[in-house]
Amino acid sequence: MRQKFEYRPAMQLPLAANRETRTNLARCRPYCLPEQEQAWMAGYNVYHGLVGQRVMGDLALEQCLAEQDRLPRQWREFELCFWGAVFLVGRGRTGLHTMYWNRVRWTEGLRFTDSFFTRHQPALVLNETS
Repeated sequence: MRQKFEYRPAMQLPLAANRETRTNLARCRPYCLPEQEQAWMAGYNVYHGLVGQRVMGDLALEQCLAEQDRLPRQWREFELCFWGAVFLVGRGRTGLHTMYWNRVRWTEGLRFTDSFFTRHQPALVLNETS
């Protein structure tokens, strides 16, 4: 029997999750296009929906791909924001990172999100020359 994934808007996320996301995005907002922020939030919401319903593995990937297809056309160029949020926040809790054929998307999504937040939160970057 297949589980049905239900998309939850940001306002229905737990308060702590919303606070963490607002803090992260507020740090980036001066450097962030509205479409990037919205695509990131879409991925973040999808991840929380998957975890909240304990959806993992192939079904989680199927649902993420379905949600990606629902992104508005103008967000398509920001799909790495979407995948970056799914993977950065999840870091494996949905099992998506274990799928071999999805590793490229997983790596690109993480690289994009990690570099995006590192670039816009310089206080968190370690000085490699010291």
